[in-house]
Amino acid sequence: MPNIPPPHGTVPQCYKVISKCVFTCQKCPFSTTKLYHLNEHVKSEHLQLDDSAHVCTFCSYITDKKTNLKVNKNIKKKERNQINSFL
Repeated sequence: MPNIPPPHGTVPQCYKVISKCVFTCQKCPFSTTKLYHLNEHVKSEHLQLDDSAHVCTFCSYITDKKTNLKVNKNIKKKERNQINSFL
């Protein structure tokens, strides 16, 4: 699996003892071992979506800049193509 940096607002803390990463919210005490849950938490608790918000259809990435969303979608498409090439 490719080494993908965590999205903005997350701080992975990897512990070799339990071999899991803990993702923590930088705006409140919430933490989880699943990145998806952190992204859902941030979207529901800390983001106020308006007409300027752009949401990725491949993942839970959200940005206020359309160009950033295009870059993210291109990365996701490349990742998906790499996975499909192994199948």
